[in-house]
Amino acid sequence: MLLKCRINLPATESLEIVTAFADEHEITHRVDADPNTKYEPHQFVISRRQSIREFLYLMQPYLVVRKEAIDLFCETIVPPLEAGDHRSKASPLSLMQDIETFQEQVGRANRTKHNLEFFQNEWGMRAHS
Repeated sequence: MLLKCRINLPATESLEIVTAFADEHEITHRVDADPNTKYEPHQFVISRRQSIREFLYLMQPYLVVRKEAIDLFCETIVPPLEAGDHRSKASPLSLMQDIETFQEQVGRANRTKHNLEFFQNEWGMRAHS
């Protein structure tokens, strides 16, 4: 299962702060830029699970608005992925429930085709509550 942490940044100065923080803590990342957009042209991206977890763990003390979502991600979603639980059919359904909760908490719900309902229909199974 592919995970990415994306942070859209409106100004070069914000990008410099975030990248300096990541560099200081040796967090692997990349920067994407779209100069043709007037809204948040810079995107800071972390793709490695361990790097995402480390970055979010370091940021947790500074988070207020999305702290609950980050806690859910770091404590409930990442550990089963690292353990390889997503490779069975039953576990991904439970994991998808947690991912959908996370997406709702960060305002990104209903943005993907491969959601819990998709896998339930595909596999003819229901997630355990």
